Amino acid sequence: MVRLAIALSLILACGSASAAERLTSYPIDPAQVSVSGLSSGAFMANQLHIAHSAGIMGAAMIAGGLYGCAVVRATADGAEALASQAAGPCLSTPFLLEDVSFYTDLVKTLARKAEIDPPSNLAHSRIYLFTGGADSVVSSKTVEKGRAVYAALGVPSANIVFEDDSGPAGNAGHSWVTKNFGGRCSANKEPYINDCAYDRAGAELKAIYGPDLEPPAAAPSRRIVAFDQSEFVRGGGARANGLSNTGYLYVPKDCEPGASAPAGCTSSCTGARNRQRRSAMNFTPGSASTNGPIPIESSSFIRRRTPPPSPNCPQRPA
Repeated sequence: MVRLAIALSLILACGSASAAERLTSYPIDPAQVSVSGLSSGAFMANQLHIAHSAGIMGAAMIAGGLYGCAVVRATADGAEALASQAAGPCLSTPFLLEDVSFYTDLVKTLARKAEIDPPSNLAHSRIYLFTGGADSVVSSKTVEKGRAVYAALGVPSANIVFEDDSGPAGNAGHSWVTKNFGGRCSANKEPYINDCAYDRAGAELKAIYGPDLEPPAAAPSRRIVAFDQSEFVRGGGARANGLSNTGYLYVPKDCEPGASAPAGCTSSCTGARNRQRRSAMNFTPGSASTNGPIPIESSSFIRRRTPPPSPNCPQRPA
């Protein structure tokens, strides 16, 4: 058995950078890479998945996510988007959003120009969406439309898990929902991590990787790597592209270089309201209050599963 995931956090630009190193090689199965995100991170996860669907097999959007939500039209060199659209219709006035066909046509147009991967890849994707009934930041209608766009692009209904106010999400505020850590379930405030007595991370991982997961590990590894994100951005301008200069990688022991079998990898994008000091750099082992470091085990992401058969696992060049 190997660890299911390495949690790779692509922090949105909202805090000061920390000392970081160049990301090295890890034994990752390229067929088991997924992306997830909360709030603006959910919109980012959705964009990443649809744009790079050939290399990302699943996506989880928590309290956000609709491809091209802020776009008003496709252009010769991409798309025109408005900040006012992102801050208005995408969040609180979804009745002003376009019909589903507008967003699917946008995807197809960009794919025809080879600016994103062909949407035909999405037929094999596994999707998870979550929207809380008490969320006062991002309307559930926006998340619902995101689900409809995936369906219209060919994702089978059996591959889409949608949790809304009819289920465990009923009383959840705008937050990363956990089983036993954080603020009041219905809260819509920092650190946007709420105790709803629900293993939402487990539901997400099962939706994407299947049901054969073991319970969360009781004693996670202590290794968290801060790495330089600028090398992954054209021209090295991380902040100019909405990223912090530093990302954070949680590396389970079984995912260290030299591991006997390749692991899956899930990349998690934080929201703009999640300060860097409350994000991956403070997901540390041990207990803490919501005003201090957040114990990484509270995320419920640290799990194990039996890996499926896979081809040889290429590693990132050092």
